[in-house]
Amino acid sequence: MAEFECVLAARVPQEVGPPNLVEVDRLVFDTLKYTDELNRPGSASAGCPIRSLSDAVKERLSNLRNFPSELWVYADDGLAWAGEIQVASVAGQAVQLSAAGLLGYTFRMGVTADLVFSEDDQFLIGKALVDHWQDLPFGDYGLDTSGIGTSGVLRDRTYLASELHNIGTRLAELGAVENGFDIWVDPDTRELRFAYPTRGLDLSASVFLDERNIDSADVALSVAPDDLVSDGLFSGTTEYDDGESQTLYVARANVAVREAYGRTWGSENFDKVSVLTTLEEHGDAYLAARAQQFFQPGVTVKSRIGCEPGDFGPGDTVSYAYDAGLGLQAGAYRVSKLSVSVDRSNDQTMEVEFV
Repeated sequence: MAEFECVLAARVPQEVGPPNLVEVDRLVFDTLKYTDELNRPGSASAGCPIRSLSDAVKERLSNLRNFPSELWVYADDGLAWAGEIQVASVAGQAVQLSAAGLLGYTFRMGVTADLVFSEDDQFLIGKALVDHWQDLPFGDYGLDTSGIGTSGVLRDRTYLASELHNIGTRLAELGAVENGFDIWVDPDTRELRFAYPTRGLDLSASVFLDERNIDSADVALSVAPDDLVSDGLFSGTTEYDDGESQTLYVARANVAVREAYGRTWGSENFDKVSVLTTLEEHGDAYLAARAQQFFQPGVTVKSRIGCEPGDFGPGDTVSYAYDAGLGLQAGAYRVSKLSVSVDRSNDQTMEVEFV
């Protein structure tokens, strides 16, 4: 079973180039929980006794504006999770730290000049968005984009500064369209990683979630209007410098859902999407995510050999077999979210959600 350790690290911004990252001190924790999510920054929290904090750590936590800091979680000798400490709250004799994963830095980035892409690879568009911000003075958060290659999928995108684009939001939308890609940041190398068509491995022959390690499971099955959709109407909007706005509409359909269930409708507005083909891609992705009965087991798993933190993660496919009361539900499912909780005695549990 892995041994966990927490460290507070200083992030010192530089006018040019990546920040200086320096380990300040080890954090003694009573409780620790970190979460990896598919195409989201993830989060972490740590509860630390005040008496255990060094003076250097206290100084940084007392002024996160002047002393930006990160929480690094080691599992044995490897860095399992890293992210920015955003909240430090004191209650009684303990401080509770809340952090967002490294991908969260992209949500601090914005488009400051018009960026227009025509028949460009979707990976290179995503890379250009992040590079655009990190090339600005003091804009580099240490996300390494140098290893990003190409996917073979070409797209047109227009991001005007006047449209107030948030780069984290645009990256998420770029990856979420039909035939898009998965996004994450490697905590150990800080590499921004894109995977096409998907991230992860098929571990269904080696990682099993079943009655041997499932501690509890809450299962939800749903065909509610938000969960099953055959026909959708989608809109996009943009605003121009002269104050004029334009709204686009597109209708898309999933014939297989119509034939199996009947015609069921949904809609969504994709703000700042002003290209028709892009709007169609968003609509197709929306329908693809709502093409089956919603099945979501919220699984709490006890660590055991072959199914421990580090053995699988978001994007991987694992085997699930459990009877929560409605009969055995079994199959191979792709992990969307993995949370690891550790207490002072190194008792470990995992919470797993599926795509």
